[in-house]
Amino acid sequence: MSKISWGKPSIYIQDAEVPQAPWLKIPTPVKDSTTLEVEDGETQEAEVEGGELEDEKTGKNKSTLTFEIRAAKNRHLIVADDDGVIAHHHRIAVVPEDPNAPGLLIDKGSMHATPSYTCAEGIKRSYKTKALVPDDESHMVKIGKMNVTKSGDVVTDITCDEETEATNTVSASPASLSFAASGDSAKSVSISGASAITSASPNRGWLTVTFNGTTISVTAAANENTSPRKATITVIANGETVKIPVEQAGATA
Repeated sequence: MSKISWGKPSIYIQDAEVPQAPWLKIPTPVKDSTTLEVEDGETQEAEVEGGELEDEKTGKNKSTLTFEIRAAKNRHLIVADDDGVIAHHHRIAVVPEDPNAPGLLIDKGSMHATPSYTCAEGIKRSYKTKALVPDDESHMVKIGKMNVTKSGDVVTDITCDEETEATNTVSASPASLSFAASGDSAKSVSISGASAITSASPNRGWLTVTFNGTTISVTAAANENTSPRKATITVIANGETVKIPVEQAGATA
């Protein structure tokens, strides 16, 4: 049994707009054509005078699942298209060769087909599925153990037990820090549940962080702007990551 999701997957497709539509298993895709491409969500930044970053907001990722199917004798289209346009939203499930390894499920996707031809490869169709927000507003791409329910040879349902976040055994005390505009003196943070700190680094240049054993020391440069500012310190200890938010008041006008 494998530990990871490599090997030949089984891919299933279902019309998401037809009640109780069957899950159809597609032919095995062209070698190395099955990919999930993820584009980072757009980031909005709120800057203040002097170029300091006061806050930021990042949107959700944009994900596209792609696979290619080679045309062959007596092989029907997996789904009809009108010059590439595929009607209805669809659900797509990728079940790994080892059913206990994690697969992925797109509960609502917009599909498009692009044909191509070469003498070496013959006719192929590339299917792209852009993941959309499901009606229940759950994750657009679910990753975890796949559950395939069958009635005889017919697949009646496919669900995904999504991966859960591991429980952190390492914690920081205090969990956050605040500084006056002047910067104050150095402040200490104790990292419990760890034998030693591997690294501790801030994401803003106005913070200085050092560490020894399981204690970090933090100093802040004076904030000459009237607006408060924020930063985050990332601590790695025992292979776990702890993030410590830091705030500093703005200077008095």
